[in-house]
Amino acid sequence: MTPVRSTGRSGLAVIAAVALVCSLLVGCSNSDSTSSNSLKIPVLWAGTDSSGKPIGGIEDAGVRVEQSGESGFGLDLTSVKAKAAGPQWLAASASAAAVATLLSAADPADLDIRYTITGSIDGPSGGAMLTVGTLAAIRNEQLAPGVTMTGTISPDGSVGQVSGIPSKLRGAADAGYKTVLLPIRNLQATGDSPITDMVEFGKTLGLDVRGVRDVGEAYAVFVGRPIAPPSTGTYTSSPAVETAARATTERLVTRLRDSINAAPATINQSLRDELVIESDKATAALQSGDIATAYGLANDSYTRLVRAVGFARANALFAAQGANAVRDDLLAQTAALRKIAAATIARDSKADSLDPVAQLTIPFAMGWVTYGDAVLAGIEKSFEPGNAVSPASYTTTAATIEEQRAGIEVFHPDAIEIVRATQNSNPSTRKATVSFLSSYTNFLVEAGDASLAYYETVVKRGAGTSESEQGLPNYAFLAGSVLKATNSAIDPDEQDLETEIAQSAEAITYFVVGSALVAGSQAFGLTGLGIGADPTRVADSILMTNSVAVAAASVNDYALALSGSGIDPGYPAWSAQWGTAVALATAGTTRTGAGSLIALNELWYDFINCAVLVAAKANVE
Repeated sequence: MTPVRSTGRSGLAVIAAVALVCSLLVGCSNSDSTSSNSLKIPVLWAGTDSSGKPIGGIEDAGVRVEQSGESGFGLDLTSVKAKAAGPQWLAASASAAAVATLLSAADPADLDIRYTITGSIDGPSGGAMLTVGTLAAIRNEQLAPGVTMTGTISPDGSVGQVSGIPSKLRGAADAGYKTVLLPIRNLQATGDSPITDMVEFGKTLGLDVRGVRDVGEAYAVFVGRPIAPPSTGTYTSSPAVETAARATTERLVTRLRDSINAAPATINQSLRDELVIESDKATAALQSGDIATAYGLANDSYTRLVRAVGFARANALFAAQGANAVRDDLLAQTAALRKIAAATIARDSKADSLDPVAQLTIPFAMGWVTYGDAVLAGIEKSFEPGNAVSPASYTTTAATIEEQRAGIEVFHPDAIEIVRATQNSNPSTRKATVSFLSSYTNFLVEAGDASLAYYETVVKRGAGTSESEQGLPNYAFLAGSVLKATNSAIDPDEQDLETEIAQSAEAITYFVVGSALVAGSQAFGLTGLGIGADPTRVADSILMTNSVAVAAASVNDYALALSGSGIDPGYPAWSAQWGTAVALATAGTTRTGAGSLIALNELWYDFINCAVLVAAKANVE
């Protein structure tokens, strides 16, 4: 095999707890020995016969996972390419391998994953089934007989709706299957289909049809038993982290209040009034001791304020000097801020004096800078010949620049302060920190490639990716393209600690941006991804709210288990707390989707951070 380097409670919460029990208590794999596990994965498909009649069936795909302890994550798609698998199947397979590896909390350097198929096939609907099968193979579990499923897979583990459900159910029944899992949104048909209730239709075929939201729910059915114990409580921050959190919150609340008072009179008055109310709420939360809510409200409100200030400033310059002056100013601001970002990354990557836990954590705190720099680079890209933005979007671009400035100059220093306040007793691991970061960086580059390829190939089908539905620059996709180029240049060999921290920060952000693109478009139906402005449309706010809840629960479970094993995950726990507080504060309002998106962006970073710490802890000698 030649590895290719390109690559109830549910979802993340369940898998997180499984990974914790497996990795921290008994150990899922022994990196000093070689083991392998092969599984047959029954993937449902639908199509038409030579006469155009809809048909369906089962593709007995296969996965083989070897855990050899040899350096380097391996993903082998040679066999499926030889069988003429289509581009959507290839993208779904790569994404399945990435998601399953991440959710397993295994050390990716120990894993080699190989897929097989029996014949030519295409489409993304096997992604969820491939993910479940791959995760089972990594964990040396078996899949229950007579069970199959269909659904797309998002990088956050959510299962998305697909087409051809009646044909797939008939195909499952004809093949002798008894239980079929469908994406929750496919239980009721939409459009002109004469078959509306898939559960009832399944009964006529002798099938037990069930809906699932994510990999965790599906996995529990396939293994035939609960795979994780319930949460044992709520993680509590250490006194040192609590002190740092209060200090950063007090500064941010004060900054918000002062910035509202100093804001130009030209910003929208109704927005100003809203922000005054939110500032008062943040102050009250701070005084009552609810630090997470205070920081979350202040973070959200300050972001909205600086967007409005940037918007107003660009409008005034446009009126006074015209479009060209605004364009030149935007490019000058972007270039200057990118220099600040580069200097910040160079400074905070110097972490020799920190303990190993902080060294493994600091790349995640640096996400404010790597994410902001990628968006800024995307703005520069949008002004290139042939991809130029129109003057109508200059004000939104200005708002986006100020939003990234807040992340780089305000929120990033707060995050670093929390990391440095987290105290650990310098735990030793089997691998040096630099080796562990290097292996995870290489894996996350592959995972990011898989996510971006999935977005381009499956979600957008290669069209309209550089612009949003409003004709504005698609900053998230442009940032992803920039990150792809940055990450493809990363040397997979081990470097010094400073270099590995900087590279890891880039790779983590690459995966998170891909997660936002895929989940936002495919699972949540967002128009806009909260860059420069709130999303303008949210098709499934209920699913977003559920995703926030289960992701927050998983980070809490991780934090509890890690702290019980001698590692304090102070930073990801704090980030998850204030991010979730934003979602709770905006629930039931017109900004429900915006608040949930803020929370998920934090939680995706936090979840990976905890997975890295779990995998590192599992390698203690």
